[in-house]
Amino acid sequence: MESFDYVIIGAGISGLSLGKHLVKAGKSVLILEAGDRPGGRVKTDKINGFLLDHGFQVYLTAYPETQYALDLDALNMKSFWPGAHLLCEKGKQAVFMDALRKSGYLWKMITSPVSGFGDKMSLFSLKGRLLNKRNAALFKRKEKSTAAVFREYGLNEKIIQRFLQPFFAGIFLENDLDTSRRMFDFVFKMFSRGDAAVPSKGMEQIPIQLAQSLPAESIRCNAKVKLIEGQIVSTEDGRTFHGDQIILATEATGIVKDYLPGIKREYNSVTCVYMEAPEAPYSEPLIALNSLSGKLVNNLAVMSNVSAEYAPAGKVLISASINGIQERSDEDLLKAIQSEMKQWYGSPVDNWSLLKVYRIEYALPDQQSVLYNIPDDKYFIRPGLAVCGDHLLHGSINAALRTGRKLANILLTNN
Repeated sequence: MESFDYVIIGAGISGLSLGKHLVKAGKSVLILEAGDRPGGRVKTDKINGFLLDHGFQVYLTAYPETQYALDLDALNMKSFWPGAHLLCEKGKQAVFMDALRKSGYLWKMITSPVSGFGDKMSLFSLKGRLLNKRNAALFKRKEKSTAAVFREYGLNEKIIQRFLQPFFAGIFLENDLDTSRRMFDFVFKMFSRGDAAVPSKGMEQIPIQLAQSLPAESIRCNAKVKLIEGQIVSTEDGRTFHGDQIILATEATGIVKDYLPGIKREYNSVTCVYMEAPEAPYSEPLIALNSLSGKLVNNLAVMSNVSAEYAPAGKVLISASINGIQERSDEDLLKAIQSEMKQWYGSPVDNWSLLKVYRIEYALPDQQSVLYNIPDDKYFIRPGLAVCGDHLLHGSINAALRTGRKLANILLTNN
């Protein structure tokens, strides 16, 4: 039986973050991963030369945990412009941009029919107020839904319907915007301070970079844990490992639920459809937001507009995100997307061809109640058994990195 200072179950972002900090402190670490590679929910497949992230994902460069965990320059981050391509009623289109960060769009924003001048100034004012708030303070505000806080901030229905609702529905992966206003305030601040970006070679480059900070032999893939007895971990293939401390770093529906009965198990799901196209429906590195009620697609992204490496030379990669799980067949889903998008992009959508559909059940933990910090003792199930993961705080890569780092600090301080 092999023995380690720490045995971590799960090589997602939180488990890798935890392992990185423990190894840096000179500890022996073993990470057991049930899948075929590290990354958890952050993975990228290469199909026919296209890079397909497991669901449309971005990294917010203003995340405070970046300084402790990642080298964004080495990841060669490619940014979306700070705004959106809006798909409105009757086939109309508009661009909504943060003109303070994209000055060439100032006049277009002033004259944009998306919202009145007062609404635009309300958003700019909100941006300033949130930038001046500490992150921890934002998460101490009384919880209410994001939908409710839009009214509190004095925003009218037009800007909510055309921009805010589809934009944040795509981030929170739920259309009713029941997600806590704390999460809205935090994410809005992060978008105001930095960029929404992807590594040039796909989102999986983030866990790959984290894994590279660990000894290669410290991560064992295809090692699904069956049982934890005392300080002994048993895998389904009959191997056993001893850890002075065992840490559960799986998503909330993983093995952690068997050892932490009170864990929040609710989650949001998404269906992501990737399509190849001979030409891009628009040229800017912007996300397209569907503002229609009763819509199928919430948002569309031309990933090859953001990073050319997402598609082979001369080809275009389009991602369509639909909140929830779509049960219809892949081909029927493609036809439904083409039918809906044709009102804006015309007959060229008939030439979009299907690459892959991802139906992701556990995409984000439910976020009707979220936290920024928890007491140290909340990381422990019992002596010798601890837990980390974004489900302890809120659904984001930042929270996953944060719980890994925080738990590492606690463990190293106690030992």
